[in-house]
Amino acid sequence: MPRRVVPRLGPVLRSVLAGVSFTLRSDDPQPVAGLRARWKELPPSPRRPEVLLDACFRPRRPRLSINGRSHSQARNADHLLALLEIAVYEELARRTRTTPIHAAALAFGEEAILIAGDSGAGKSTLAWALIQRGADYLGEEHAFLHSDGSVSGFPRALSFETEGGLRLHWPPRVRARCERLALVVLLERPRHTGGLRPLGPAEAAAGLARQLHRPPQDQDLPRIVSAMTHAKAIALAEEGVEPAVDAILASLPCEPAEAPERPIGTASGAGGGKPRPYKEVVVSRPDGSLPVDSNAPAEGRRECDL
Repeated sequence: MPRRVVPRLGPVLRSVLAGVSFTLRSDDPQPVAGLRARWKELPPSPRRPEVLLDACFRPRRPRLSINGRSHSQARNADHLLALLEIAVYEELARRTRTTPIHAAALAFGEEAILIAGDSGAGKSTLAWALIQRGADYLGEEHAFLHSDGSVSGFPRALSFETEGGLRLHWPPRVRARCERLALVVLLERPRHTGGLRPLGPAEAAAGLARQLHRPPQDQDLPRIVSAMTHAKAIALAEEGVEPAVDAILASLPCEPAEAPERPIGTASGAGGGKPRPYKEVVVSRPDGSLPVDSNAPAEGRRECDL
């Protein structure tokens, strides 16, 4: 009878977010290198993890376990990484009793913006452009809506495909949470129609509910409806990044202070003063499967109050 092969799991990342500590382990660090590059600046966790994620790529079909229990099997390594990220967001939402939404989350002062839309609609691009205009960063793909109307995010690095591979950008101003949801932007297609239109609470709530990361649970829809009775909402089909950003800023209840003009790749520190470079990491393959250089200078790291 052949011996059962037990994979050797080594820690890849230990972190804490929204008060929930988690550890990612893997039997092969190579496939998770790109994921680790996007997560590695999350605050480290010194305590025992509440969520233990085991990503096994060998010897058979890739599979994911959470806290020692089998969670899912994957078709290949990329599929397993996608399942792993979704599992983290769902676990965070369950433990913090929040509603997980497929949206970018940013803030100007105490006013939060959610930019929701299907994959490829331009959430990350608009988020990066708004950061250039002074927005604080909460997350570019996953947001959490709380019962009190506040918003938190999962602040992984923003990634953009370039001819040289996957380029990661670390925003300079990162926040854990914003106290008031002020504006919801639903990205529409086709974008060539141009312009924006205001949305009523019912239509906005229905559009945001379609961007849930999971089947609706008991408190998800009431929480969304409550938030949309207090927040402004627009449907945006503007073609071009700058016109879209201008439309979003013009729709905020309070006009934000404009950030100073600066080229992509530089940012002013939170306290003002001399501009400093963004931390950038280039992954040499578009799938992000190769390790990246983590020896960036300390002055290139963004402030984080997570």
